[in-house]
Amino acid sequence: MPESWGASLPEGFDVPGRPGTSDAPKFLYRGESGIFPQSPSSRARLACDERFSTRDLDLLDRLTALAGEVENRSQADRFRSLGWPQHYGLPTHLLDLTSDPMVALHFAASSSKANASSVRVVYRIDLEAIESKIYGLAGRPTPLAAARIEQTTIVRAQRQHAWVICAQQDPGRFNLQRCWHLWRHIEKFLVDAADAEEFVRPDLLTVQDDTYAAWPLAVVRALKIIAGGALPRVVAEWLCSRIPLYEWLPVQVGYDGRGCGTSFRLLTPAQAMERDGRNYEANAQAIIEELVSPEIPTPNGIVFGTPTGGTPHTAKWLEPGSECEVQWKTGLQSRDAKPGDWPWAAFPLAFAKVTLR
Repeated sequence: MPESWGASLPEGFDVPGRPGTSDAPKFLYRGESGIFPQSPSSRARLACDERFSTRDLDLLDRLTALAGEVENRSQADRFRSLGWPQHYGLPTHLLDLTSDPMVALHFAASSSKANASSVRVVYRIDLEAIESKIYGLAGRPTPLAAARIEQTTIVRAQRQHAWVICAQQDPGRFNLQRCWHLWRHIEKFLVDAADAEEFVRPDLLTVQDDTYAAWPLAVVRALKIIAGGALPRVVAEWLCSRIPLYEWLPVQVGYDGRGCGTSFRLLTPAQAMERDGRNYEANAQAIIEELVSPEIPTPNGIVFGTPTGGTPHTAKWLEPGSECEVQWKTGLQSRDAKPGDWPWAAFPLAFAKVTLR
């Protein structure tokens, strides 16, 4: 640890966990790149941003819900599934925490601002002391919700030893620094930023070796179906500044005895480039113009469905731009749909032939 950082933190700051057999750590941590008056969620910050209208925020909320539904197909846990949109740049009411103090120090050290603060902040929360506020006996309601995300398929969450936390009621008003349920159980450490650059870990956010690098853009493209056409430019620009921007990557599908896709081999952008020499990184401005155009795309068949019609007991590479038959698994509905309308209105048929992109 850089000398000035070590001098700013108390002995035992990086306690690895509680003794015994519990998987839960003793402490959770959060790093911030300056002294801020509040620590709200990304969705709460958007609510205070005058650039976004009520309709814009509604579309972003629907996008987050859609991404959560996609992840929930494999997680079967709606709360943890929100960790996927959270870690790939979509707005949620969750606040990031980590069980690894070194990860928190990375986020405290990181700053893209030219006038970066000379003092950084790390919070330490005593998880053991607030367990009763998170996990209720016999399913009783609790004021807070929190979950460990690193054991999911979310690559970024795995690297960051990620946890998330929010309020059960009125989550939009949750503020880490003003939550009375955390009083006496949260500590704030001020750290000199002199050695900050030594503590930055670019690997925590890179997507070159992330098998889900292309999924955020596929989900964002599907938002045009919900919007019924073009996205507002402010929404398109904000999303393209936040999410990884990669075109769809090759996927190897294994078909079972009925010809249904039951296993998938996903490639990272680095692996895909090594395989076929193509750079899959998308041009941000081109994507923005695509999102604000009126054309409504066909949803990605892998993200929102399951490949079918394959040769039984075989494996096949599905290349970007190739056509495949899919069975839709995740519903999409226009925001203007009336109550009681079929939630799968984007799909006239349960099966379809689609071009992967």
